[in-house]
Amino acid sequence: MAGKFSLEFVQSVKVALNPWYRGCSGAREFFARMHSAAVTNSNPSTKLEMKILTEQAPATIDVVFEDGSKLSLKGQNANVRDLIAVVRRKQQAVSMKVKK
Repeated sequence: MAGKFSLEFVQSVKVALNPWYRGCSGAREFFARMHSAAVTNSNPSTKLEMKILTEQAPATIDVVFEDGSKLSLKGQNANVRDLIAVVRRKQQAVSMKVKK
């Protein structure tokens, strides 16, 4: 799992944001990276969803893994690299559980 990011062990990713709300650029960039061809090809069965909010609300990111565990992140004022690092750590933990 070292190197480029993948969607291995990820069932779904849902990003909810208001694109005009300040501080959502990290969440927006996170979704863009998840939606890139290289990443989506790593697990084509992963469901990717973006919900556009109309209310002034902070961005959220919800990830569901193959073992059923969930990860909810606050995407407001977050750096995309930090968001990816958190998901990667959870992926590693899930991979250890799934591969047993």
